[in-house]
Amino acid sequence: MNSEDKRRLRQCRVPLCRDLRVGEIRDALIQVSLFTPMELENLEQHESPMSHLLDDIERKGPDAIQLFIKALEFVDKPHLIEIINENTTMKGGQKKILQLDLPMDYKDCTLKEKEEDPNIEGASLLEKHLNDVHDNITELQTKLEKCESEYEESKTNEEKLRLKVGILQRTQKDLNAQILYLNGYVHFLAEMHKNSQAHVYTIISSLVEKIKLLTIQQEHFKMGQTYLFDQNTILLNEKQILMTENADLKIENTLLRKELEKRKQVAENNEGESSKRKKLNL
Repeated sequence: MNSEDKRRLRQCRVPLCRDLRVGEIRDALIQVSLFTPMELENLEQHESPMSHLLDDIERKGPDAIQLFIKALEFVDKPHLIEIINENTTMKGGQKKILQLDLPMDYKDCTLKEKEEDPNIEGASLLEKHLNDVHDNITELQTKLEKCESEYEESKTNEEKLRLKVGILQRTQKDLNAQILYLNGYVHFLAEMHKNSQAHVYTIISSLVEKIKLLTIQQEHFKMGQTYLFDQNTILLNEKQILMTENADLKIENTLLRKELEKRKQVAENNEGESSKRKKLNL
């Protein structure tokens, strides 16, 4: 979600938390594909689920606020939709995700002119957006390292396995959104810099390599998710084996008790016969 949409959502937190409950909008959020059932199940365990829901929406993709408004339409909350829309500051109410505010004459700049004037406005704006992309990639790598650390700590606990699966799914969804954003940004750069292909090709190559790295990391997450499911299956199988062994032990214990009682009865009978013989001998 971009900074403008985050600002709009944060301006409405009080009425949203006051007039809306997670249970009311749960099915609508799933229907518009903004959340999965597992994400909402984990969310409802918090002390303030609505507040955490708004935090999670801010971490979703660029269309998150529109999907949230659509979900509000399903549950008939027009006053909340009106409050959100009143907080927009963009002209015409349109949201532009990948549009850069470059001057029109920037398209006509040659590579030689940019080398002579490195402080040209269009180049500065482009460099700023490239830095933003780099910051996004760094943030993703931090998230990946955090998830890998949490994954290592959850290998031997069945409950933690299920929670980490949910984390991996959310991170994978964020990775997919970032990959789509980077792909769109690569195409945008190719269109905006036809007259400076050498410079653009260097940027595109760097972004493509980063996309490949993110794709490889995504595959690692998928492998980790599969491993977690396998570990969960193994734990369930071991639990079933232990239950079966416990049942067998109970049966053996019953048989041993019966055998002990039988031997005790035989011993008592033998003792009675021995007493009778002694009396006869006397």
